[in-house]
Amino acid sequence: FELNWQSPNNIWMSFNYSYDIEEPDFTYLQPISTNMDPLYIVNGNPNLSYTSEHNTSASFGYHNQVNFISVYSNIYYTYEPDLITYNQKIEYVDGLGYRNVRTPEIVHGGHYAGGSIYTGIPIIKSKLTMNINFGYSYRQNPTFINGIENKSQSNSFNPGLSFQINLSDKLTWRINGRYGYTTTTYKSANYFNNNKTTNYNAGTSIKWQMFGRTYLEANYKYNKYLNNEF
Repeated sequence: FELNWQSPNNIWMSFNYSYDIEEPDFTYLQPISTNMDPLYIVNGNPNLSYTSEHNTSASFGYHNQVNFISVYSNIYYTYEPDLITYNQKIEYVDGLGYRNVRTPEIVHGGHYAGGSIYTGIPIIKSKLTMNINFGYSYRQNPTFINGIENKSQSNSFNPGLSFQINLSDKLTWRINGRYGYTTTTYKSANYFNNNKTTNYNAGTSIKWQMFGRTYLEANYKYNKYLNNEF
């Protein structure tokens, strides 16, 4: 289901809903075990049934053709009545130690939600544009370890900033940076853990239109990842 609306002054909104059913991927269904590491075994499960999810989203957009300011935002929510996750069985094996056996199985009650906002602001018309964006997402999934239900909850925040500089009609320079911060909580009746990860991303690119539709482009990217558990 899709509903769209647009006004004469360059404002538009949309709403979407879908109910999706999917068959399990073949990699889940293979009736074999992967045991290259005797302490870490992954089983297949040919008895898996289909998965299903309800998806809803809403979007808003605006563009000013006079000053070239643009704004875009969206929100979304997905409920998964049936989803596939790897349930785990941790057991002690004499002579080896603790072994982790993972098997894909159907669980119930997954949630995924989030939203983002983006705006483009011309600082110097047709010469220098600043783009600001921010994204947030939340995810909750159940999984079972030795028959005990565990819930993982993740919150992610992703602000970003970029600049586009038109040095000439044929030469464009872009600079961008993004910060990502995620907290993931694992909890059950007898266990609790809070994991935090941080991502830093920066980059720059320059693009030159040599002739016609032929372009020469150079890019540089920098990434840094931090995990509080390591």
